[in-house]
Amino acid sequence: MEIFKEYADLKNQAKELEKRMNLMKPEIIRQVKEMQSEDNLIKTSFGTFKLSERITWVYSDKLKAQIAKDQEKEIAKGVAEKKISDVLTYK
Repeated sequence: MEIFKEYADLKNQAKELEKRMNLMKPEIIRQVKEMQSEDNLIKTSFGTFKLSERITWVYSDKLKAQIAKDQEKEIAKGVAEKKISDVLTYK
């Protein structure tokens, strides 16, 4: 049972660290932009920070519904392949 306790402790620490990093990100982004590095790259003695863009698309509800229907059809026809993976969760 010791491994379960250690895992739980690490998971809780990771959550707290993630929260702290998310609070810092806006300020780091602001500072990187302010430094106006040509490649948005800031090298430090402890690592490199790179600011990049990520594009995401938001689709219409109509398209989402159509995709869901098509997925259901493929499942029903046996065209879609089911993949089962082990997943560990901890709450």
